[in-house]
Amino acid sequence: MDKTEVKLDETSFAGTLFRPHGEYSSRIDGHFVLTQFRGPFNVEMLDAQRKLMVPLYAEAGRRGRFVVLVEILDSMLTSFEGVESIAKTMSLAATGTPQFAGVAHVAAPDVEGRDMMGTIMLQKVFRPAGIPYKIFDAHEPARTWLTSLLAETSESVDTMPR
Repeated sequence: MDKTEVKLDETSFAGTLFRPHGEYSSRIDGHFVLTQFRGPFNVEMLDAQRKLMVPLYAEAGRRGRFVVLVEILDSMLTSFEGVESIAKTMSLAATGTPQFAGVAHVAAPDVEGRDMMGTIMLQKVFRPAGIPYKIFDAHEPARTWLTSLLAETSESVDTMPR
């Protein structure tokens, strides 16, 4: 793997107290960072994920404006500490990468905890970090919304006085 693709494996969890729960992979594809999570997640997995994701987002930002499309499989559930870890990660990403334009989660209606966690993610993670966020049932509408965010943010950046 190179700077444009990351995945958690057993080496990502050296020194953690508890066995990690969840899977994570992410890659840069043009102006999109395509991510896949398989939950449920514990804080150990989310903390290890941050160590991989922050440099990946920095690389995406060096290439220009970008958005993140996250596919979530099986479960969106995590603990309160897990939500805090995600909030820390997104806050770091938002402040450290101004080219970061938004996040869409794609989770089928039968993904465990989808509606509850979608609301929590909006209220506790994305809104406080100032990151546009929506949750979708399918990829196509998510891509359409993210593409519109790229167009809006590119336009607003281009017209800002210097």
